[in-house]
This record gives sequence, C-alpha cells and structure tokens, in this order.
Amino acid sequence: MPVADAEEVSAEVIHLEGGRIGRVEAETVNIDQGGANSVKAGQVEMQRSAAVQISGEQIHMQQSAALALRGQELALEQSGVALAMADQVHLEGSRAGVLAGGTVHSQDSSSIILLAGEVYGNVETVLDTRGALIAGMAAGMSAGVLLLLGTLLRRRR
Repeated sequence: MPVADAEEVSAEVIHLEGGRIGRVEAETVNIDQGGANSVKAGQVEMQRSAAVQISGEQIHMQQSAALALRGQELALEQSGVALAMADQVHLEGSRAGVLAGGTVHSQDSSSIILLAGEVYGNVETVLDTRGALIAGMAAGMSAGVLLLLGTLLRRRR
C-alpha cells in the first residue's frame, strides 16, 4: 500500500516514498527518503530515511538514521543509531551510540558503548562490555562513598 503523509497507518505491506508517517504498524514496511515516528513491523527496510523508534524482527537500514531500534536481526549500512538492541547485528560503515547485541559483525564501524556476547570484525568503541562493567562498579562505589560521607557530616552537626 503506497502511503503519503499520515499520522497513523496499519496494513500488511506499507511502502512510503518521500513522505512522513507518525505511527506505522505492518508486516512489511519499506521507507525510501521518508520519515516515521514509530515503526512496528516484522520486516523493516529503510533507504535514506529517518525514524525515531523502530521495533521489528528484521531491520535493514541503508544511509538512514534512527533514535532507537529493537529487533531480532539488525543490518546497518552507512547508517546511524543512538540506541540499538538485537540478537544479531551487522554493521558496515555505521555509527551507534549504545549497541547491545548477542552477536555483532562489524566492518569499519564505531560505537560509544558496545555490549555484546561475541564480536566479529573491527569496531571502534569508547566503552566495551568489560569497560562498561568497570565503569558501573566505579560509579556505584563513588556514589556509595559520597552518600556515606554526607551521612557522617550530617551526624557531626
């Protein structure tokens, strides 16, 4: 079903070319040079597009951007995402803020925080799984010490 600008659309198959959708729910969604606030579908294909939130079994993005992704299989080609969670992740020339995946395959990609069971290929990352655990422990201990000091100082008064 071809779609122009709309607030909410539901159908089996949705193809959006150069328009905008507020919320879309379908089995298959294909967005080409368009945008969406919320996408929920079994299969999502995006080319030169943007979305705020995407939830699907298979998500494939080419030269696209999203704020949050959640799916079984995620493939990004020259795309960017702020937060992504998937069982299988394939990155090619892409950027991610926080990426959590069971298995991550990467080529010439980067992330700020990477949490993964297995990583194949080269991913430039600021904080990997081990680093995130250490940073979390350090932050927790620092907060505990500050709370303890605050309690001791209040008792002295």
